[in-house]
Amino acid sequence: MPLFHTTLRSLSTRLLAVISLTSTVGVLLVCGGMLSLEFMKLRAGAEDAARTHAKMVALNAAAALAFNDATGAGEVLDVLSAEPNTLAAIIYNRDGERFADYRGLPARRHGTLDPPAPEGGSGVLWTHAPVTFDGESLGSVAVAYSLTGLRDRLARSALLAAGIAAIACFLSLIVAVWFRRGLTRPVAEINGVMAAIRQSQDYGLRARRFDDDELGEITDGLNALIGHVQTADAELQATNEHLEHRVTERTLELEAATTEAQAANKAKSQFLANMSHEIRTPMTAILGYSDMLLDPTQPEDERMDCVQTVHRNGQHLMAIINDVLDISKIEAGAMTVENIPTCLVQLVADVASLTRIRAIEKGVGYSVDFDGPVPESVFTDPTRLRQILINLVGNAIKFTERGSVSLRFRLLEPEPVTSTGTGGEAEAAPAPAFPRLQFEIQDTGIGMTQAQIAGLFRAFTQTDESMTRRFGGTGLGLAISRELAGMLG
Repeated sequence: MPLFHTTLRSLSTRLLAVISLTSTVGVLLVCGGMLSLEFMKLRAGAEDAARTHAKMVALNAAAALAFNDATGAGEVLDVLSAEPNTLAAIIYNRDGERFADYRGLPARRHGTLDPPAPEGGSGVLWTHAPVTFDGESLGSVAVAYSLTGLRDRLARSALLAAGIAAIACFLSLIVAVWFRRGLTRPVAEINGVMAAIRQSQDYGLRARRFDDDELGEITDGLNALIGHVQTADAELQATNEHLEHRVTERTLELEAATTEAQAANKAKSQFLANMSHEIRTPMTAILGYSDMLLDPTQPEDERMDCVQTVHRNGQHLMAIINDVLDISKIEAGAMTVENIPTCLVQLVADVASLTRIRAIEKGVGYSVDFDGPVPESVFTDPTRLRQILINLVGNAIKFTERGSVSLRFRLLEPEPVTSTGTGGEAEAAPAPAFPRLQFEIQDTGIGMTQAQIAGLFRAFTQTDESMTRRFGGTGLGLAISRELAGMLG
């Protein structure tokens, strides 16, 4: 078997060889069996013929032996000359002595006369028959029968069987080739598809199904397996793409977070520097003018100016500290606001009186306008609203070198808000709504770029460091104002 597999590596070739060899062996066995049966049949016929001739001679030679008539016995034997397969015949008396004999031409040519064992030999079949008369044994007869004709007929039968076997083997070879093509075509198709998939990694290929048999079921199973592999491969690719996308997103988010953290760290560092400068400036003034107040010879008017300067710088320092405390409360979620009746006109007047002085000092115009009717009182936190307005107006004045600053406020009517019913359709009943106050501060200051506007309300941040050095400030005012405005609604 290893030699068979080594010599015939192709499945198609091995299949053809197996079918041809099996068919040939089967045909040879059948022909051998038929020849064996034919030989046995011919041998049995020859034996029957020889026994018949021996009995006939024994029956006719009884009288000759009874009367010891050798001439009559010879005439009985001469009748056998009409049978060409009878080579010789011998009549023995009761003493076993030869009484008469007959030799045909083939026997004389081959020198065959004396009978061997009853089974015969060398193409001659000897048959013996007793000669009896009235139950008394008178002798016996031995007849030599030729098997040459049997061999000739057997040889012709063998040639015929060989021809039939050759034709059968040829036909079996043709059938094997046809059967091999039908059997190996699905196998070749499966092998080709597997080779194509292995080379191209294209799991969309499928093997054709040729017949509804076991190979067809194998083809269906292979196609189903390829389909599962294709689905798994598609899912794996989708997962990889999703992971790549997520990794890209996470990387971008991490880069953005890193950039933001770096910016926040830089902003806080800058804030600390600004805060140090903002605190040091009023503290320097407070300490300097305090030292001047210690001079007992200082005139009264100068002493009053020193006291006012110390008071003004102390208020500035208190504002800085309040801003830091407010932003800390906001980041900690501890900031709270009140909601009490507040006289709106009086609150705006207080803001204007506190901020107008600085505008006058800079030579900047300052105006307060009422845009339409406004209520006498509103529900809000007056302290926080005043803080917001002072901060915004103060910024406007700080960044305005020439021109004017205006504070305008108006009452906005509530927009109708509809609620949604259970059926998903808008219902006519309006939801509760209240008027809102809008304050607008307009100035003719230095303006801002889009990049500066984007970072306008970030804590610890100002437009740039040059603005900080030029105008001062901690960068907390707008962030606090926005948070407070949101808390006040």
